[in-house]
Amino acid sequence: MLKHYFEFKIKRQEFIENVNSIISELEGKKILICGNHKGFSELDKCFKLSSRLNITGYCLFNEKTCEKKRNAKNYTFRELNNADFEYILITGTKSDNIITRLMNEVDEDKLKYKVLFDEELRDTAINLEFLLKNNFDKTLPKLIKKLEGKKVLFYGGGLLFQLIKEYYDLSKINAIGIVDKKLSKLSTLEELCGYKLYSPDDIKELNPDYVIIATRRVIKIFEELYFDYLKDTNIKIIPLIKRSLWSLIKEG
Repeated sequence: MLKHYFEFKIKRQEFIENVNSIISELEGKKILICGNHKGFSELDKCFKLSSRLNITGYCLFNEKTCEKKRNAKNYTFRELNNADFEYILITGTKSDNIITRLMNEVDEDKLKYKVLFDEELRDTAINLEFLLKNNFDKTLPKLIKKLEGKKVLFYGGGLLFQLIKEYYDLSKINAIGIVDKKLSKLSTLEELCGYKLYSPDDIKELNPDYVIIATRRVIKIFEELYFDYLKDTNIKIIPLIKRSLWSLIKEG
């Protein structure tokens, strides 16, 4: 399954060395763990956080509490100013959201934190969760069948598409290239993810049967493609990741 891809990445020597370095730096200090129950439990198995660190508290938002060390307490974000800690160790992969919440709730002079997951791994985890949530393993074969004999352009060469391209076999899709509005402005970049790179202005001339939106946000891009480039054509626009109508509505 795709989750094995993420599991592989966190077992890389680079990640292991980074985590051990952070743990060494925090040894002897009072540490508050901030993340989620499942994520902390998995990391604790691998790196023995509970035994190597002086954990004085947990802030595990929207999760049941994990098994605590003696003398460790559970806190909400609003209670952290009264918590006993020297550093917050962020063990969740969605650390940007956690940091924003901490900055809103914790006094500046008390807010010292370390993050276990670097930006690449955080993005991988978020995109992985998105693909699994939307059953991409099951919907991709159906899409490939639908596109048989059709000429396709992918739209969007960001980290989500790069993850899909690395893990999934897209060779059965007759893709003539990839469109990326931002990256196509770089004159030195001619290819992306093994596909020839184009700008949106090239779509009409290339005349594909479909433009496949390969990003998490769909509605805004669909509207831009249709009204700015494809309104007077027969080119169809569909998403690479099939989602429920409700999730698209929530996207706004």
